[in-house]
Amino acid sequence: MKSLFFIIFVLYLSNIIQADDAFAKIKSALYNFQDSITLEQNQADIRYKAELAWCTKNIQVAQDTLSARTKDVNDIAAHIKYLRNEIEQVTKDKESRQNRIKQNNLTLEKFKKERCDNNLQYIKSLREHKTSIDIMKLLRGDLEVYFAKWLKNPLEAKKMKAGSFIEKMSRFAHLFDDKHRNIFIQLVESMKSFAVDVKGLQAKTSSYTSQKARTASEIGTKHIDNTRGQLVKLESPAVVEAREYVIQLRTKTLTMIDALVAHLETSRKKLSEDEMLANEHFADFQAQMLKENVYLAEKIVEDDNLLLKLTVELKTSEGQLARREALRREAEENLRALRKTCQEKEDYNARENARRKGELKITANAITTYNKIVSKIQSRIASRVNSNFSGAKSYSSSDINEKNVAEYQGTVHSGVSSNVKSRNAVAYY
Repeated sequence: MKSLFFIIFVLYLSNIIQADDAFAKIKSALYNFQDSITLEQNQADIRYKAELAWCTKNIQVAQDTLSARTKDVNDIAAHIKYLRNEIEQVTKDKESRQNRIKQNNLTLEKFKKERCDNNLQYIKSLREHKTSIDIMKLLRGDLEVYFAKWLKNPLEAKKMKAGSFIEKMSRFAHLFDDKHRNIFIQLVESMKSFAVDVKGLQAKTSSYTSQKARTASEIGTKHIDNTRGQLVKLESPAVVEAREYVIQLRTKTLTMIDALVAHLETSRKKLSEDEMLANEHFADFQAQMLKENVYLAEKIVEDDNLLLKLTVELKTSEGQLARREALRREAEENLRALRKTCQEKEDYNARENARRKGELKITANAITTYNKIVSKIQSRIASRVNSNFSGAKSYSSSDINEKNVAEYQGTVHSGVSSNVKSRNAVAYY
């Protein structure tokens, strides 16, 4: 629109200015206008280049800021995840230690009960050992008296009552191992075979000597096949035969009793040693358990302190996360605003460039049109001048300008001065 007004203004000037210097001024004005547009374009290019550099720099700064703040958010989020995991692990450790203390206490109570039961069992077994040893020693004393009396006066010896002993000792048979249990059985059998009558002892002795007590000389060298009849009983008093049997029986019986007493004493000693060792082991175990419980209790206190510290740090980190997320959103908004501003500048520059390009095109067309108009006017003037001065014919506007004036007046054939006004009313080519 500005260019159109300018052209109308130029055309108006071309109608009112008559002198050559006026045409030069109009031409100068057109070219000056064209130069002003070019200058404006150059200045706009310089300004846009500066704005583009500013946008590039500030957008990069905004992007870097956003990246840094995004990293801050991610870092604090990762730290919060780590803190929550640590709180979970420490809580599990604390619960595990608490359960360990509880289990240790239950184990100690269980072992205390077992130790108490074992101690009662030990006391019972110790009492049984002591009782059985006492019984065996009393039996030995009774047997010594019995055998002494018998050997002193066999005919007056009475049968020894072994039922009471057998009944008492049978309750303690579990105190013997297999070897000494067999010895005990033999002792019991021997006690059952005790007899005080000489005739009875003599019969046992006769059987013994007839079958097992013969010497090699008594068997003889000519009776290898042992097919001879039963040897005749040696001629010896019955008392003498019974005495030898009782002496052997006494030795055998007392030897078995001594073996059983020795075994019981050894077993009692081993029982006491095992009980003492078990007590020592339990004492050591209890000390270790209590020591472990103290250690676990200290660790639980440390866990509580650590949980408190981690919880406080977690709350602080969550607050930092909220602030960092706000800063990141601010950075996002800032980058978005910068990009929008720079896009607006780019769009404005594109619009202005298009405008100036259009104005330059219009101005160039105006200059071309102006030059053609001026050229036609100059040609017409020159034709007039040449026609008037040559005298070939009279001047007639219809000869030259019939198609180039606003209103053609056919009756006008002469008088340059009278046609100046109409001639100068040319509006277009």
